Amino acid sequence: MGRLRDKVILITGAAGGIGSAIAEAVVRNGGIAIASDLESRPGIDHPLDVTSEADWQRVIAAIGASAGRLDGLVNSAGIAPLGTVESTDYALWRKVMAVNLDGTFLGCKYAMPLIKKTGGSIVNISSGAHGTADPAASLRETIGSRRPVRLPALRRIRLRDGRGVRDRRRLDGAVITS
Repeated sequence: MGRLRDKVILITGAAGGIGSAIAEAVVRNGGIAIASDLESRPGIDHPLDVTSEADWQRVIAAIGASAGRLDGLVNSAGIAPLGTVESTDYALWRKVMAVNLDGTFLGCKYAMPLIKKTGGSIVNISSGAHGTADPAASLRETIGSRRPVRLPALRRIRLRDGRGVRDRRRLDGAVITS
């Protein structure tokens, strides 16, 4: 068995390219991957709208009831629409911020008590692609392909009460998964 042997790991965005690859890697390394995504489909254990507190509470309670613990959370859900800043309406901008920033915050908030029971890790998938600010660049590049502001904001709150909980981030370049 691998180094994640019997570890219970919740992965958001598990229907997408990055999230599904993470779930497969967890299983390959002996862990128990709990796959979540916005819609229920084969391979998804829990439908989860990461912008919904009620959904987070429901999923974390279900994991607590079935597994009794949560050893890790991988916040992989995210959206990165194509377009320019000028062509993007405010409603789309708010949706991006809700999924990419608020969803990560809510995941950390609601998973933390269960992770703290036995210790574990929270991994926030982000992007290093946010370094471009060319006005002609796509919205994806301008605001970062995935969660450009998510980690600095969350690192400020830094899981301060996270005794026994490691926080990690993964900064990848732009990845087009669909």
